[in-house]
Amino acid sequence: MTGRAQLATISLAAYAAFIATVVIMPFLKDAYSPIDETISEGAIGEHAWVQTAGFFALAAASLGISWLLYGERESRPPIAVTAAVLAFSTVFTVALAVVPTDAPGEDTSGGAVHVAAAAFAFLVAIAGILSATVTFRGHEVLARLTTWSLIAGLAALALLAVTGLGVEPSGVWQRATVAVEVLWFVSVGVVFLAAERSPREQLIAT
Repeated sequence: MTGRAQLATISLAAYAAFIATVVIMPFLKDAYSPIDETISEGAIGEHAWVQTAGFFALAAASLGISWLLYGERESRPPIAVTAAVLAFSTVFTVALAVVPTDAPGEDTSGGAVHVAAAAFAFLVAIAGILSATVTFRGHEVLARLTTWSLIAGLAALALLAVTGLGVEPSGVWQRATVAVEVLWFVSVGVVFLAAERSPREQLIAT
């Protein structure tokens, strides 16, 4: 397995770890509702460390995909822009992991920092996804993701707007936004893995 394939595999495993924390938190925390409460609210109080670890896994996974994209800059230089934007989004993911959100009824400066970091993490990642509609064009492998990048970017932006407007149930809309973004990152990782296997399969076939 090449270094690129290893990094793609590790990144996909880290995404799986993040998804697992989101799924199990309602079973670990009493009275925690994934419908009405955001993912961040799972990172406060009882078993908070589990969701916090999930956020760090998310940041590591996204950074891994960003590095894979940066490695394609020689064959398609504009991809470096998308890689840089996506990598920058992980800074805010780390920030929201380090600074927890407010508990219900609280209004602290730390909570405000968390909300701002989460908003920037979403927006910067969406900007990176949308930029791929241009930067991926002409690339031998990633070009197939240009249309999907447009769909995913616009869908995530629309869902984020609904979340920001406070439309209930807030937990559902926020999770849908995260799901679209994560699915896009995962699709990039899968494409890299598929590209690594293709030459080997062609060699076996001959």
